[in-house]
Amino acid sequence: MTAEPRAIRVRPHVARVVAPAEHVLLDLDGIMFDVRAVIGERREQAVADLLAARPYRPRPTPVSFCWGLFPTLEYLAAHEPDHAAEAEALVSRVERDAALAAAAMPGLTEVLGACAATGRTVAVVSAMCEQAVRAALRAHGLDGQIAAIAARQGPDLSTVDLEWAVMRAASLLDAPPATCLSVSGSFVRLSAARRAGAATLGCECGRDSRRWMADEHTPVVANLWQLSAALRG
Repeated sequence: MTAEPRAIRVRPHVARVVAPAEHVLLDLDGIMFDVRAVIGERREQAVADLLAARPYRPRPTPVSFCWGLFPTLEYLAAHEPDHAAEAEALVSRVERDAALAAAAMPGLTEVLGACAATGRTVAVVSAMCEQAVRAALRAHGLDGQIAAIAARQGPDLSTVDLEWAVMRAASLLDAPPATCLSVSGSFVRLSAARRAGAATLGCECGRDSRRWMADEHTPVVANLWQLSAALRG
């Protein structure tokens, strides 16, 4: 059986961070949906296969797997624009398919319900393309509960910057970043959210460990049920 959120004890240091938040920024992967379990390295493989199928061009090192996805797309945009557009469209298609197939994280419905009950607006933050995010929300019937989406805008790779995403989400909500609570299971994303001026809360969701996420500014909850309880106060 799953415990009701109100039966869960909220630790004081978690409550201190969550209570003042007027808006909640949720990571798409790990917090809302288990996209990583579906997508794996499919994007990198798709780009590698695409380039392998095209006439040979000398490159400084093997792309995609060695460089990482976004540095590879950035290289293609600068040096092979014909391949860049094709690669980005392929990556977006892989992301959309993975987002549609990804399972919702346990407790997500309760977190969204707690935000609605306490008058907090919700934005989604992701380095995946916006079309993939919207497709996942529609498939799960959640699009009406999300006020804003800050995600990658097609081939514009500046929009995968983590600080940009948080600041963009706050801007779309017409809110100062300091009024937003950014929830993530990634140490890197939490650090970027703090630099952008948002409050941060880590969640153990199979990404980074509590040991890496927690510090004096960022408490960590064990799951979304604890976040839901904290939101309800």
